[in-house]
Amino acid sequence: MPGLENYIDVQTRINAFWRDHPGGAIRTRMMSLPDDFDRCRFLAEVYREQSDPVPAATGYAFEVAGGRGANQTSHEENCETSAIGRALANLGYAKSADDRPSRQEMEKVESVPDEPRPAPPAPIQRVTAASAPNAGPKPVVNLGPLHGDMERAGVNKEDQHPMAHDIACVWFDVESLTDIDHEQLGRMRRLVQTKPVEELYEKWKVAKLKMQERQPVSEQLAGMPQPMREYGS
Repeated sequence: MPGLENYIDVQTRINAFWRDHPGGAIRTRMMSLPDDFDRCRFLAEVYREQSDPVPAATGYAFEVAGGRGANQTSHEENCETSAIGRALANLGYAKSADDRPSRQEMEKVESVPDEPRPAPPAPIQRVTAASAPNAGPKPVVNLGPLHGDMERAGVNKEDQHPMAHDIACVWFDVESLTDIDHEQLGRMRRLVQTKPVEELYEKWKVAKLKMQERQPVSEQLAGMPQPMREYGS
């Protein structure tokens, strides 16, 4: 495999595109459902001119939260960047067929360890107080740091607890915010620390729908494509 120095950074491709097409456009759209907090899929469309009726090239990308690198905290942003890089490669912004993947994509490949992956764990059976009366008291999780993160993020004080409760119940399939463990609390804090407040409220809106309707959100949102986001030069 060639070294990373042989692969073009996505930002380099973007700069070259704007140099060649100052009147063009790069538009992205999240294709996955907004209530899926762990996985995302992006579509990027590249136009040589903003008025063109169809894109000159497109690119898709898929990312999963966690793991190594940028996906630990920003898998959605990383996914969008990868989609743009692939669209520009399809338009010709790659040195050769060998470097069609962007440098960011190859960094992800090189970060994967060589040892074989372990077998997937057995399904986790949810244990409640009723099913395990002698399991002992559940460790108490301090929610104060989470509320502090939410206040710094700009979430209204009266919204902090209900927002955290609804998102946690949907995300972790628990009955109450107080049922989450320390690892789940850490994931909630990373969500609040890395997402803009507008996105937190959007995730809360979707979580509330799921809590209220008690049916898959995919059925409620069927046929509702996400709006395109356009990047200026």
